Amino acid sequence: MELGKLAAGKNAVSSANASLSAIAAATLGHYLSKECQISEWSSPTLTDDQKHYAALDAHVALQIFDVLRNCDKVGQPLSAAT
Repeated sequence: MELGKLAAGKNAVSSANASLSAIAAATLGHYLSKECQISEWSSPTLTDDQKHYAALDAHVALQIFDVLRNCDKVGQPLSAAT
């Protein structure tokens, strides 16, 4: 499931290419830290911070999906609201 396309279709964000952080802000009202995103993910062993980051991304994606599938429209796209 492509959350960007679903979020744009529900008018939560203005573009299907929106980041998970932008979609989370528009649907859940929370911003995701992307600090760990630029860490070394090709290492054979992930750090505890990387594991937490990956788990949080998965958890938030499920929360977003639940919000989007249970509503007709979320509202005005975040970029248009400012």
